Amino acid sequence: LEISQSLCNILGIRKPKDLVGTNLSELFTNSREFEAVQTYYQQYDDRVYKAEVYWRKRTNDVVKLRLLISPRMKNNGNFLGFLGTGHDIERDEKAQRYARRHENLEKTYRLTRSLAHEIRNPLTTIDLAVDGLKDTITEHDDDFEYLQIIDRSSKRVNLLLNELLSSSKSDGLELAVYPLNEFLMDTVKLVKDRAELSDIEIETELQTDEALMCRMDYSKLQIAVVNILTNAIEALIGKQGKIQVLSKRLNGEVIIYIIDNGGGIAPDEQELLFDPFYSSKKSGVGLGLTMSQSIVKEHHGHIDLESTSGEGSNFTIKLPVFKDEL
Repeated sequence: LEISQSLCNILGIRKPKDLVGTNLSELFTNSREFEAVQTYYQQYDDRVYKAEVYWRKRTNDVVKLRLLISPRMKNNGNFLGFLGTGHDIERDEKAQRYARRHENLEKTYRLTRSLAHEIRNPLTTIDLAVDGLKDTITEHDDDFEYLQIIDRSSKRVNLLLNELLSSSKSDGLELAVYPLNEFLMDTVKLVKDRAELSDIEIETELQTDEALMCRMDYSKLQIAVVNILTNAIEALIGKQGKIQVLSKRLNGEVIIYIIDNGGGIAPDEQELLFDPFYSSKKSGVGLGLTMSQSIVKEHHGHIDLESTSGEGSNFTIKLPVFKDEL
């Protein structure tokens, strides 16, 4: 009789009227699951019916729902019918994973900043001691080489600390409205030289829509996109590959696709890719993609990854369209 727009969206249906009047059995992919609901209809009481079911989407795909059904009564106790809610289980689980990852990231950032400052204190003492020894040890002394090793190692640790501290900043966003495509063109320019030096082509295919506006912290979102582009470039080094940067507008969102034709990412690695300090690269700190996801989440968006080993990867960034343009 009635259906909400949010459930229509889950089922890939444009308007509620397109589903009103449909026999409920047509939504179920498993007849036994429908028969269980039918039995509840015939024998209902005050209890709530709970089940995980599979429903058909308009695209012929299947969605797993957490179904809750309860009887509706008037104030005088007369029966009106049934009220049901359906929650997309995969979407709920993904939202929970994002929330847990964001919470873990904030904890990691706090720990990182604390450790970095604790390490920097004795490191400053080492630097002062090295500077003092430089006045007494010349390049002709036997210990000069060891002094250089200490100096280089100290500088390396300092660079690493600076990178960690820079990656763990979690300042508030400075939001303004920008054209998405202009933002993407500027961002691609930042990595184009590096790509060309590695014989990697970056191809842009941006939706020509002047209304494709997005509220963003320009510099922070640029960091997020550059991290993903850099990740794609590094995956293609030595392979003469190609990266595609695409944009479009769909269902009140602006969508950025960053697609490469590299070696892809194994399923078990995909689960870890956005975790803090996880990196498959020997020289990687493992905070780049973690930071990208955190920045996008702060913009009320999210990042999805589709990757097949041997075929490449597709990072999808979804952000809300600027409301005045809806």
